[in-house]
Amino acid sequence: MPSEVAPAVRVFVTALVLARRSGPSEIGIEHILAALGTSIGSNEPIAALIAERYVPVPKQDTPLAPDVIAALEPLGEIFAMPLDVLRWALVSAKHQGER
Repeated sequence: MPSEVAPAVRVFVTALVLARRSGPSEIGIEHILAALGTSIGSNEPIAALIAERYVPVPKQDTPLAPDVIAALEPLGEIFAMPLDVLRWALVSAKHQGER
């Protein structure tokens, strides 16, 4: 993956790494919000972000959690989404889920 990728792609790669570290079978809102809080805006290549913590394995994908899909699907292409829109959608969904 080239180092010049959209910021949202970096967020989702970081969220994937965080989810894999914590053991759940899906990427949840909390993983993406945590990834938004990291230094993802840097020019650091994706390979350096994942730094040997994640090796793609066939048939072991980590899907987005249903609440993440429900929050983001109406907004269109998630990988081209501005980070402030991504954060707003996830925080809103998290607060609705807490009610």
